Amino acid sequence: MHIKNGWNFGRLPDGGVRIHQNDPNAPEGSDSAPLMEIWVSDSEWQSIIAGMSAYEEAAEAFAMAEAFHNASSKLYPASRHLPG
Repeated sequence: MHIKNGWNFGRLPDGGVRIHQNDPNAPEGSDSAPLMEIWVSDSEWQSIIAGMSAYEEAAEAFAMAEAFHNASSKLYPASRHLPG
C-alpha cells in the first residue's frame, strides 16, 4: 500500500509488516534501494494500530487490532461473506 512521498506498507507472509520509503524523485519503475526500511512483527503492528485508535492502549483496542489484522471471525462473523 502506498500513501505519499514514497512511503509503502506491505504485509509479510508471517503477518509482520514491511515499511519502506522509496525516493519520490526517482524515475517511475526505478529499482533503487529504499531510502528507509523497517520490519515490524505482527504483534508490534497490532500494538501500533491499537495505540493510534481512539481507544489508545486499552486491552480491547489491542484485541480489535489483532482481530482486524488476522481477519478473525471475532471481527467479521463467518455467517457474513467477505466483499468481492
